[in-house]
Amino acid sequence: MHACGHDTHVAMLMGVAEILTRMKAQLAGTVVFVFQPAEEGPPGDEEGGAPLMIKEGLLTDPKMEVMFGLHISSQTEVGKIKYRAGGMMAASDWFYITVHGKQAHGSAPWSGVDPIVVSAEIIQGLQTIVSRQVDLTEFPAVVTVGKIESGVRANIIPEVAEMVGTIRTLDTAMQRQIHQKVVLTSQKIAESAGARAEVRISGKRRLRTTTRRSPTGRWLPCAKRPVPPTWWKVKPAPGPKTLDSLPSKFPASISSWVECPKAETKKRQPRTTRPIFTSTKAA
Repeated sequence: MHACGHDTHVAMLMGVAEILTRMKAQLAGTVVFVFQPAEEGPPGDEEGGAPLMIKEGLLTDPKMEVMFGLHISSQTEVGKIKYRAGGMMAASDWFYITVHGKQAHGSAPWSGVDPIVVSAEIIQGLQTIVSRQVDLTEFPAVVTVGKIESGVRANIIPEVAEMVGTIRTLDTAMQRQIHQKVVLTSQKIAESAGARAEVRISGKRRLRTTTRRSPTGRWLPCAKRPVPPTWWKVKPAPGPKTLDSLPSKFPASISSWVECPKAETKKRQPRTTRPIFTSTKAA
């Protein structure tokens, strides 16, 4: 299981460490090699990712002044590197919706309130938040329900249904707007069916503003000289990284997305989350 390609990320970091260690005498400063676990947020209410690393003293010994981040992608051919000045990764919020209905026998659904049907209507309603209620010409956004659980038998209408999903945003105001609409949409749809919806939104990765101190414009000309790949300036991505908890902690930072996957078409090459993903020496 590659998760987000972390086996390749470890290999990349070790390769950089090996090269820069050989050049140690030529470096006017201290280089810290950091691998960040739980980049989309730790499970449940656990601590993890960049916030925990900061809490444990990552930035204090030695004091950091700038950071460069790299990430692999299986959707870009070998020889192409993508970058973006300023903020690049989205905020990641997880939402939890519990629908309370009224249990009944499956042969008499009118005698109860079906939380599964209500949940299906809520899922449909949540999709209209992005497609119909926010201005996508300003910033992209995503609302996804990734898990739903309910019921114990085929012939029983259950009492409760539970859903878990994620919200991805690139603007603080839009983030607040979508949070409000997720709560309102869920509660009102449930209420209209005689059910009740409890909604909780947990910020796995808080949105930070990094554009003012991005050093991309300074390092990019230097990086292009020794590196032969094609450089592509890209749009923000909905995938999150808690690494951007760091920019507010020191004068300069970067969220640079460098992608060097196996050279195949997007349709043929599996994404890094799939176990059949492979990388090559060329990447």
